[in-house]
Amino acid sequence: MRKEYFPNGTGLEGALALYNEHQSLPMEEQYVRHVETFNLPNHKPFTIVICMPPKMSELLMSILRPTIDTSFKRAAGYEEFELEA
Repeated sequence: MRKEYFPNGTGLEGALALYNEHQSLPMEEQYVRHVETFNLPNHKPFTIVICMPPKMSELLMSILRPTIDTSFKRAAGYEEFELEA
């Protein structure tokens, strides 16, 4: 079933494929919103993948006290976190 829904896998290559696919959707249907790799001096490169519907982005920008749950782990081998309000 995973191969059917995620033919490019669930790693970075899969996230990039979903990002490219979602760019052709109307804005309100996009979920994978941003994928970017950063190369900072004296650090290993790291990639950020932002997944959230546009309505949640609007809500996030309007909240006063967001919290970050760093114990949220759905994908093994990745540093994943969840923003909450």
